[in-house]
Amino acid sequence: MIGKAMFAMSACLASFFFSPASMASSAEPVDLSLYDEVPLLQGAIYETGYLPEGTFVSVNFALEASQDVQVGMDATADLTWPQALTLAWQGVPGSGWLVSRGELAAVTYLKLDLLGYEGEWQVDSRQLEVTSELGFDPLLLDGADPDAVYLDSYGEGTQMFQVQYVPFSGVTIALNVDLSIFLETTLAGAYVEHDNGTFMESEGQTVLMDVPGDGLLQVQSEYVADWDSRMDLLITPTIQVCIDIIGCYDVASFDIPIEMDSAAFLDPFEPVEYSFSLPVIETPELSHDFGALEWAWLKPGMSLSQTWGPPSSRALPEYLDPPISMSIPTRSWRIRTAMMASWSPLHPRRWGVLWAR
Repeated sequence: MIGKAMFAMSACLASFFFSPASMASSAEPVDLSLYDEVPLLQGAIYETGYLPEGTFVSVNFALEASQDVQVGMDATADLTWPQALTLAWQGVPGSGWLVSRGELAAVTYLKLDLLGYEGEWQVDSRQLEVTSELGFDPLLLDGADPDAVYLDSYGEGTQMFQVQYVPFSGVTIALNVDLSIFLETTLAGAYVEHDNGTFMESEGQTVLMDVPGDGLLQVQSEYVADWDSRMDLLITPTIQVCIDIIGCYDVASFDIPIEMDSAAFLDPFEPVEYSFSLPVIETPELSHDFGALEWAWLKPGMSLSQTWGPPSSRALPEYLDPPISMSIPTRSWRIRTAMMASWSPLHPRRWGVLWAR
């Protein structure tokens, strides 16, 4: 040690911080409205081919199904503490609704091979629609009751059309087609994703949020649904032929079962943005006069040194949390050194000095 000097030092602290322990344990709940429109069964195409096979008159159906659904539900977002900022969602009972509108485009063709006459004609084209709706309790996540809803739409025993076709003089073909439609839509909750990368995947699950710096916690969340849909058809054509010189007789009456479905997939609802106001308090200004402290010049090559507590103590205290620290640069003609003095407002009679070259 090649030199000593004395100096006086004081420090102060004032800050704003989130104080969960000293105030209410929850923020004002936020009401959320969730909504989505989803196209299902898009591009579901099926063609039966000419049936029955091996007969002089047969029928072919070219079908294309589509479906659009709309869904909405309400939820409440709650933020609680003091252990941590904990976000929870609760579905509002009875607020969920689901509306389905299914369409079936059907084109019918007739083929004839009779008495040396062959021909193929389009005899009908029409658009059929089936709609339904239901209500439910959100949020349909794993473990909820219910955790999925099933919307069934029926077009049971509908006569699609009846037509008589005269391919040439003396021959009349009567075609009657009955149709049954069953459309089932399945909706389940997959998860809720938040903009901090956390997920709610089951009923009652909570997530932890980061403490904001300005007393306002802003959140963006996205509810993701698991969808599935299928359309079952039963087409029953009845074919009758009337020939003037022979009479009328039934050629065939048979069922054609058809299943048109889409693979299950996940689809996010429109994101919701919301915020919570948090209690923020201002601490009073804290100050401490260190008085006259002694610092030392260090010789080249000396290691880090420290003095803690009253000068008579060398024990490193564990209560300097959070400390107030000041760094004071000093200079000699041989070497630059720096000294830092620390003080805790929780223990104003304790202080520490740290110096290094």
